[in-house]
Amino acid sequence: MADALRHRDETLASLFNVQDRVALVTGGASGLGLAIAGILADCGARVIVADRDEQRLRAAVADLSARGRADAAVVDVSDGGAMAHVAKSIVARYGRLDVAFANAGIGGGRPPPARRYRAGMTPGLALWRDDPGCIANAR
Repeated sequence: MADALRHRDETLASLFNVQDRVALVTGGASGLGLAIAGILADCGARVIVADRDEQRLRAAVADLSARGRADAAVVDVSDGGAMAHVAKSIVARYGRLDVAFANAGIGGGRPPPARRYRAGMTPGLALWRDDPGCIANAR
């Protein structure tokens, strides 16, 4: 088992070099977002986990901190202004934002209002029109 884990770690490190990068993962307190945040932390990135569920977020960051460098950002991704603030805060604190994994979904299975889609975008990927500094949100 130890050899398999070592091989996995070596493979990830060679394919997925994010050592000392700053990464934001939205919807990172559970599910796929938490798994991605864990891989980023395992590979040496400083991970900022963003989620609206503060209790799950704190638990996730505590777990991730044992694996690497992790911080929390309590935010609802449906609020473009709040997301822009998170991105700007990350850059202000760490000097950059290298990776953004837009995992959080919005709308409870329904698409956001059409006015929020940028012309030409596919329904699965929306950019907030009213704040170009905001990060893309994939549903």
